[in-house]
Amino acid sequence: MRIYINNQPFEAVLYDDDTSILQRYALQQSGYIPEYLRIVDQDFQIQEDLKLDVQDILSKISLIISSGSASKTSTLGSDA
Repeated sequence: MRIYINNQPFEAVLYDDDTSILQRYALQQSGYIPEYLRIVDQDFQIQEDLKLDVQDILSKISLIISSGSASKTSTLGSDA
């Protein structure tokens, strides 16, 4: 059955779950790691023409690290 991820067609089967969808989606895209992908709409059932929004949270983590927030939290434990 055909569903849509980020407005692109994607083949799914009834026994797919969020993990299997993200793993196969990451394999079809370049530069994605399934562990860093998340489905925005977590409450869904696999059905024909389902539309899912998938985000890559690695880019958001990179922004936090580059802003210096991560270095501030890593130094909290160094005083002990």
